[in-house]
Amino acid sequence: MRHLSFAVTNRDRGVVQIGLSGSLLSEGASDEDLVQEPSKGVLLVLMPDPPTQEFIDDTDPELTAPGQSLDLTERCRKECAHDVTVVVRLLSPVGGQVVDTTLGIDLFASGQVGEGEVDIDLSLQHHSELAFDGEPSTVTAASEGTIRVSSDRPRDTVSTVIRIPGEVLKKPLAYPLVGRVLIQAATIDASDHPHAHRTDFRVGTDELIGVGGGPPTSRDLLAHCDVGVPCEIPVTIESEYDPTLNSPDFDPADARPGFVELHWSIEVRLEAYDGRDLPSDGIDIVAGD
Repeated sequence: MRHLSFAVTNRDRGVVQIGLSGSLLSEGASDEDLVQEPSKGVLLVLMPDPPTQEFIDDTDPELTAPGQSLDLTERCRKECAHDVTVVVRLLSPVGGQVVDTTLGIDLFASGQVGEGEVDIDLSLQHHSELAFDGEPSTVTAASEGTIRVSSDRPRDTVSTVIRIPGEVLKKPLAYPLVGRVLIQAATIDASDHPHAHRTDFRVGTDELIGVGGGPPTSRDLLAHCDVGVPCEIPVTIESEYDPTLNSPDFDPADARPGFVELHWSIEVRLEAYDGRDLPSDGIDIVAGD
């Protein structure tokens, strides 16, 4: 875990985009080998302090895995100053496993092509005294299952609720306390194209469109909770069969109707980077309505 602060003073209303992005480079790899795919075993997450969804950049999941960049354009249109927590973790750690990586964090601004240089000040500071390596006090809960959508049953929905008792949610509900929801839906069987579906996630009021089938999606947990109050967060996975994404020569009149079967998983993780103890039963995931 690394903690940083950034500041922006923008004197140019023509700035098109302001953002903060992260990348991981495997030791000895070239620039083309950036660890952007969590399937390589490493997940990078940027979280603004205090927890909020306002900076999350999911505008192009094909280019950036959700959670690896923050869109600062509107919040920093004139000036802003915020802190951010950066967490890098192994998705499926094995005893003794070591992955040597270099972490890069970039604060950037861009303007219209051909309009000249932008007039903006950017400041990024690493708080080295707050760095944390190792295993924080952690409580987790997980749930998993399968979704099958087909020409016979084109839609399927999984509804769950995350429950956290109020005594776990002590001040501050921000760094050094970090809470995340990891959601993934991956194809395990299909009659033709494995991506012949549209799968959406919803965490509380935070809706993510069409991200199912990609890398795990990481969302803020604590932004949905209040200090000392029992917290219930609905999480929904909705999948719809889309035969238009099948191969041109796919025959829907085949012996098997067109279908896609997905394995879904939800992991909830609460971590404390200040030495406090978290109860092992501090999170529960139950079936929703």
